[in-house]
Amino acid sequence: GSPELSALTGASLAPFPGELPPSAAPDCQALPAGSGVIGPDDLTPQARICYRTDQGRLGFLTIQQFDGGLNFDFLTWAR
Repeated sequence: GSPELSALTGASLAPFPGELPPSAAPDCQALPAGSGVIGPDDLTPQARICYRTDQGRLGFLTIQQFDGGLNFDFLTWAR
């Protein structure tokens, strides 16, 4: 099957549509709840993905490289 990024244990994911990284938790909070799965079309270098942890904390990750392995930077905001 095609590669995908999946959230586990109650976390959720959603692609961030903006050009710039989200600058605050409300940028990601406003997105609709994701399914917890990001498909291969959204796993491109510099793609941004908002997430909500299983503890309700918001954050985002930026994909740096995806070529059989996945490298990314992430930031989780304090509540």
